[in-house]
Amino acid sequence: HAAGFEEEMKMRAILVVSVLAALALAACGGSKNSSSTPTTAAEPTVAPLATPEPSGCTAADAQKALDAYKAAAPITTRFDNARDQASGATKDLLPPVVTELESVRTAASAIALPDCAAPSKQHLLSSITGVIQAQTDYQADKPDADVQASVQQSATMYERWKSDLASLLADATRK
Repeated sequence: HAAGFEEEMKMRAILVVSVLAALALAACGGSKNSSSTPTTAAEPTVAPLATPEPSGCTAADAQKALDAYKAAAPITTRFDNARDQASGATKDLLPPVVTELESVRTAASAIALPDCAAPSKQHLLSSITGVIQAQTDYQADKPDADVQASVQQSATMYERWKSDLASLLADATRK
């Protein structure tokens, strides 16, 4: 039982890290007239759930999904790092960051999950895509409203992904 408790604590730590990363998304970026790039959104609109909704996965499949996400931690770290690089970057510094974000999206799309956890991966991919879209819109001098819409879409999808992780964790530990 000690190994199971240790594994549960590791998964909770991953969830805490996800929450902290989401807080980074909660800060607001600049306008197209500023020297910094908007990559994050204002306060997320999705409230955290007190009791996670069931993921639809069996305990075994939920654990497989959590293990896959745990193994993919370097991918989500790359996403966080690229997002941080984009925040505050001038337009001329964004092309390599967008290239890295596209590489991250490709790597994330290769995460193998049970079918029941497929929506969680789609939420993660949509979050990454939203950041990429915000960056390319910003580079193209699109209206601030377009950039902010992409930022908000990314933040919303990231919140859904976090909620998915909480659901998977709850399902994996249900008796």
